[in-house]
Amino acid sequence: MPLSDDSLRTDLEIVGDHLHLLVESSPEGMVICDDCNRIIFANPQFCSMFGWGRDEVTGKDIDEVVAGAEEVAAEASLVSSTVFSTPHMIPDAVRVRKDGKMINVSILAGPVLADGRTVGAYGIYRDISFKKKAEDDIRREKAFFENLFEKAPEAILLCGREARGIKVNRAFTELFGYTREDIEGEDVNLLLARDPELLREARGLDALSWSTWKPFSLDTWRTRKDGTRIPVGILQFPFKVDDENEVEYTIYRDRTSELRARAALRREKAFFENLFEACPDAIILSNREGQVLRANRAFYELFGYSKEDRIIGSDIFGIVARDPRSEKEARELEERFWSGEEIDREVVRQRKDGSDLHLHLTQVPFRLEEGSVVGYIIYRDIEHRKKAERETVRHLAFERLISSISSLFLSPGDIAEQAREAVSEIAAHIGATHAFVYVFTDGESVTPLARWTDPEIEPGNTPHINQPWTWLAKRIRKEPVVYVPDTSALPPEASEECFFALSLGWKSFVAYPIFAGECCRGFALFGNSLRQDPWRGPDAPSGKIFCNIIGQAFLRHDLEEARREPERFLNDILQFQTDFVVRIKPDFSVIFANRSFWEFLGVPEGLPRGSSLKDLMKKEDLEQACRRVKPLSRENPVSVSEEEMTGHDGAKRWIQWIDRGIFDVNGDLVEIQGVGRDISRLKRAQEALKESEQKFLNIVEDQDEFIIRFQPDGTLTFANSSYCRRFGKKLEEILGECVFDHVDQAEATRLKREHFDRLTPENPTNTDESWSLLPDGQIRLEQWQNRGVFDQDGNLVTIQCVGRDITSQREAEQALRESERRYAAIVESQIEMVCRFNTEGKVTFVNDAFCLFFGLERENILSRPLSEVMGDPEASSTITCSDGLRLSDPASFFEHSLTLPPGKKRWLRWSRRGIFDEKGDLTEIQAVARDMTDIKRTEEELRHLNSILRSIRGVNRLISRHQDSERLVQEICAHLVETRGYRNVWIGILGKGGSLASVSEAGIGPDGRPLSERIRKGMLNEWGMSVLKEPGVHIKRGIITMTDCPLLDRYEETGIMATRLEFSGKIFGLISVSVTGESPIDPEEQLLFSELAEDISFALHVIGTEMDRREKAATLEEKARQLDLLVSAHPSGLWEWDVGEGRVAMNSAYETMLGYSPGEMGQSIETWKGQVHPDDLPRMMDLLNRILSGGDGENTYEVDFRMLKKEGTWLRIRSRGFVVRRDRNGRAARMVGIQTPIDQEHQEGQEEERP
Repeated sequence: MPLSDDSLRTDLEIVGDHLHLLVESSPEGMVICDDCNRIIFANPQFCSMFGWGRDEVTGKDIDEVVAGAEEVAAEASLVSSTVFSTPHMIPDAVRVRKDGKMINVSILAGPVLADGRTVGAYGIYRDISFKKKAEDDIRREKAFFENLFEKAPEAILLCGREARGIKVNRAFTELFGYTREDIEGEDVNLLLARDPELLREARGLDALSWSTWKPFSLDTWRTRKDGTRIPVGILQFPFKVDDENEVEYTIYRDRTSELRARAALRREKAFFENLFEACPDAIILSNREGQVLRANRAFYELFGYSKEDRIIGSDIFGIVARDPRSEKEARELEERFWSGEEIDREVVRQRKDGSDLHLHLTQVPFRLEEGSVVGYIIYRDIEHRKKAERETVRHLAFERLISSISSLFLSPGDIAEQAREAVSEIAAHIGATHAFVYVFTDGESVTPLARWTDPEIEPGNTPHINQPWTWLAKRIRKEPVVYVPDTSALPPEASEECFFALSLGWKSFVAYPIFAGECCRGFALFGNSLRQDPWRGPDAPSGKIFCNIIGQAFLRHDLEEARREPERFLNDILQFQTDFVVRIKPDFSVIFANRSFWEFLGVPEGLPRGSSLKDLMKKEDLEQACRRVKPLSRENPVSVSEEEMTGHDGAKRWIQWIDRGIFDVNGDLVEIQGVGRDISRLKRAQEALKESEQKFLNIVEDQDEFIIRFQPDGTLTFANSSYCRRFGKKLEEILGECVFDHVDQAEATRLKREHFDRLTPENPTNTDESWSLLPDGQIRLEQWQNRGVFDQDGNLVTIQCVGRDITSQREAEQALRESERRYAAIVESQIEMVCRFNTEGKVTFVNDAFCLFFGLERENILSRPLSEVMGDPEASSTITCSDGLRLSDPASFFEHSLTLPPGKKRWLRWSRRGIFDEKGDLTEIQAVARDMTDIKRTEEELRHLNSILRSIRGVNRLISRHQDSERLVQEICAHLVETRGYRNVWIGILGKGGSLASVSEAGIGPDGRPLSERIRKGMLNEWGMSVLKEPGVHIKRGIITMTDCPLLDRYEETGIMATRLEFSGKIFGLISVSVTGESPIDPEEQLLFSELAEDISFALHVIGTEMDRREKAATLEEKARQLDLLVSAHPSGLWEWDVGEGRVAMNSAYETMLGYSPGEMGQSIETWKGQVHPDDLPRMMDLLNRILSGGDGENTYEVDFRMLKKEGTWLRIRSRGFVVRRDRNGRAARMVGIQTPIDQEHQEGQEEERP
């Protein structure tokens, strides 16, 4: 039935509404444009897709809305321009949103027709961004897995059912040598398993894999392309690529490093076992209960136990701490150790026999293979070092004692008081209970000088100390020491000594002589009432040294008394001079003043030495004295002045002072010597003369002094009548002449240079002395006071001089000096050996001491050259040499040795003094000699002892500073050459087989310079081998070498002293030093040399032990690093659980197994629980809690469960774990384990499900 128009219109409206609703709710963006490409309609999805509002797009050009970027505008414009004639279907295009972001779309566009003509165009846009992203993800994932396959560190092979190769990665090629072309299509079993047995194994594994569809792993061997066999670990499993293709995935892991590591671990274990037993230090293992678990051989030897004592399982404190105090300390340290403190300190423990041991204790925790922790205890014997420390303290105390006593006797004071103080220190040091010092007087008489008794000794019946000591006095003069070990065994002739010793309860005593030069002056006596024989200890020589020091004090006292005798004689002469004679220091403290001077000051009892003139002189007199001595200098040491002074009685007196300054080598004033003469009568006469001259002033123009003025160039501008008369000229004749006309050119140059050119505004005056030639031919000495006159700019314009003739005065002074020099020579001739000789070296005078010393008569000495008398040309040339002797510095001193005809060597100290004539020319040399042999011998002994001690201290400092044995040995050689004076020091270090691993040597070369060198390897000669075999110090005379010498072909000395370097039974090498002279080596030096060798051996032992420890630590660190690498590269999932912290650590395979990247998974146990399937979690946690508690004694578990992969599927895995450590309560503290996926067939049997 045909539809009516209304019905048709209604149907069309309904269809139109449906179409509009379809367009409005369409998921694709739809747009309609007019024939000018302006949008006339856009549905909501279009607006949402491109980020516009509907009102915003209506009327806009379509390209402005969807193609606003330059990179898509050209393509969009092409579509817009052709869409009215040609429909477009673009599956993949790019357009631009309003915010500028690109969007991937597919476009369907075409024309809109009405009545057969085009009226616009439509466009349908579908957002394909998610599709593009998925495609990109697929491409990236494919590239990732291909890259993972290719770059995997383990060899991977893909093959089919017939073992035909499909694909291999790069690691496979590197492992087996086969390329992809070699493998593709070939039977891989024939290539990789050439051995028949291996081929059967490979084919069997393939059959088992394809039949069970389960993964399996196997450790076996395979063959490389070059035919070599390598150990591998195989992980093989089949899987379906799709419904038609099946592939077998095989991973080969190279086990070469693993097998090597296992072998190395076995060797390391054996090494450490041997090291434990062979270690020179005592080592034991003990548990928390203090039971001994294990002990090495050194422990048994150190503490005196044997295997039969069965100390294993015993209480450690009862073994090593038998003393209650040691046991208390040991238990405290044990408690602190198990509380977490590492013990490293020095302790005292006891041997089996109860004797004490000084040890260094080190205690650290040590984990055994089964996981339990024990105490690793090391006892190092430090008894040798303690002994060395005690010896060092003893040597230092000895040095301080000797230094203190030497300083005591060198200081001024009464020698008896000094002896009483010193003997108490010495007696206490060497262990005496009584000490006495006696001196010989009047030939044979014995007089007590000092005594001392130990204050802890109870007072008893002390005998009278004034004993005759007949027997002891006779022996002490002949013997260097009188030693009586048992007082009851004294001979009958020593009854006096026996009575004295027994009265004091002495069990033994010793006496040392006191020599002053060649004369025995007394003796020191030391007794002991507590011990039988304390005199053989290391401190016993102190008494002998004490006697040497007090003997030197006697000698100094005698020499001082002899020196003071002529001084007293000269002093008596000076005291009764009528002139004032005084010597003062620059601060006016008195050194010497004669009777005339201190009576003038009103001090009848005399001026004590050191008193100050500032307290005795009048203020005005003191100021005059200060001004008088102020100009004294090294260039002008003498001044003459006249001053009016007030005596103690108030009377005024005129005193003429002649002052001389004494200067030290630095030019500093140290003393002023003044001679004052009372010229009051002369002054009164002068005053009367002045009054007379005043009356005749018109006749006499001036006094005798010469006054002139002249310009800087020397032109005279003024001269008084005295000056004119002196040169026989009138004033008008003098003026205009040069002031230097009456002196020669050299003198004029000197005056100008030294005096006139030095006048300045700051120093306008000076004084000079010059010789002038008078008209009558006389040469007279003049003294001039010069003053410069300057203008306002400081320029010298005039020089004014006041002069006087001092020729007579100087001649008188010269005569006085000549008399004084002759007198001093006579006085000084009374001391020691005195001789005088002329400038040619011929003797003109000798005293008796000189004749006695050289054993010659006086007439056989005089007029002979001194070199013939002394028999030593070199020493005599030094004495007779006149170089350096000047009038201003006439004395010099030096020392030298001299060998007398019997071959006896003596040391002499000479003082020389030049004797000059009035012209200052040297005429004679006076020399005074003093025999210094005994002083030199004592000084040499002290230097020798100090040299040995300094060398030992220096070596100990080197030992404490070095960790390198080679460098230490070389520096010890150089140090001994430098400090001990050895010309050669040789140290050889042994290597394996008894050969020399290295030789270090230091010495003094032919040119006197130090040498130091080191060579590798070498062999000892026969004598060197003999030293190596026998302990102790070996001395051999003659030119000897231990082996080839790196520095010198031969020694210049007459022998060597050598010993081996040994510590705790191990011989490290040899040390030898050169020795000089034919005399035997001091036993004390041999002992110190032996102790030095022990110190060096101990240092080499410590350095070697430290190097071994470092090497072992480095090896263990390398093994740990290899183990970490092995764990990280393991294909199975490895994990470690810290139960207390709740932290789980896992390797990369664990995370990649579940689809995570390494480091992406959480590290907590709660994260791990959240990935376990809810159905499996209760069963698994129940088993895990039982293992953690340890109630059933189980430490291992194995369980299968499912874990959630990152992609959302469940992976069935098998987890195996075990407890590696439990806490004190037995609860698990740390667990480790491995997780592997269950085979593919079982996996497929389980339906994959989403959680």
